[in-house]
Amino acid sequence: MLYECNNFAGGVDAVMAMPGASDLSESGLVGLRVGSCMVYAVIVMALLYWDKTDKLGIMLGFLMIGMVTLFLVVVVSMGMDWTNFLWGLLPNLPPKTETSAEPADIIISLVSTTSVGYNLFLGGAMAK
Repeated sequence: MLYECNNFAGGVDAVMAMPGASDLSESGLVGLRVGSCMVYAVIVMALLYWDKTDKLGIMLGFLMIGMVTLFLVVVVSMGMDWTNFLWGLLPNLPPKTETSAEPADIIISLVSTTSVGYNLFLGGAMAK
């Protein structure tokens, strides 16, 4: 359940980061959140109804390519501390602070949000 909430929260956070979203009133924000969820649901349901799961896989593939590209743009624009990067490749648990989530919750959230997209992507290709 935690990973599903994390997916939903990440999607809503992305919608709220759209230009102009911060200028909306409270009812406008609710409309934006509900409307974006409905648009996404209609697109996915239409693809599934018309048995276009391969199109869903292609769409998710382009989405993942876009996410990787944006990530690389951010990394290049911010600069890279290669020492910290190499230390970050070693598995470790983040420390628990008073205001942070449990380290196990963070790990489950990261793993599950990564796997959900790939499961849909692979499921679309295997449905043939």
